[in-house]
Amino acid sequence: MLIVYDGLCNFCNGWVRFVAERDKEGLFTFASTRSITGSKIMQTAGLSIEDPQSIILVDGDRHLFKSDAVVAILSRLGGLWALAGACRALPRPFRDFCYSQFAQRRYALFGRRNNCPLPPPEFCDRFLP
Repeated sequence: MLIVYDGLCNFCNGWVRFVAERDKEGLFTFASTRSITGSKIMQTAGLSIEDPQSIILVDGDRHLFKSDAVVAILSRLGGLWALAGACRALPRPFRDFCYSQFAQRRYALFGRRNNCPLPPPEFCDRFLP
């Protein structure tokens, strides 16, 4: 499964590190929206590379966006994180509204980088070009 994320967003980079550290089975690979792989997926999904407003989880032929992606990622981390699956009981429009409100404010809250940082050495093999 591939997670496409905003590599310029400090929160998003922290989120990816959070997932990578807890993904003991190595289920996830990662691609920044600025990478070749990530930008192609963003374009195919009709999302802006310059202002990505959604994380994308590519799971085989399925593409999950916004809250669906976050819930699926957390659920697959296992342990107590699997309880995040209970959020699916909330209506998607409500979950996505909350996601979008946060996404619009993430740079103001956590900052933005000028360039995508290099992945931590222990996870380099899980980041796609």
